[in-house]
Amino acid sequence: MARDFAICWGARGVWQSNLTPGSVSRGRCKVFEDRYNARIPLRRMSQAKAVTGALVFSASDAPSDTTGQNVIDGRPNAW
Repeated sequence: MARDFAICWGARGVWQSNLTPGSVSRGRCKVFEDRYNARIPLRRMSQAKAVTGALVFSASDAPSDTTGQNVIDGRPNAW
């Protein structure tokens, strides 16, 4: 979807990227977190602070030369 949107709207000055962080650690039960972490490349869930930083960056003018990207931060989506 990000690439299709970028192709269709890029010439009009619109850029778009996706943010797909996977699961965020928020005090879930230990069994769930252990099983989840065993299945992802970084072996840990995202932290809210990291997701917030990526969101603030994406919402700013800083990535104006970047479009059609999927920001995945190493969660199950990396496979």
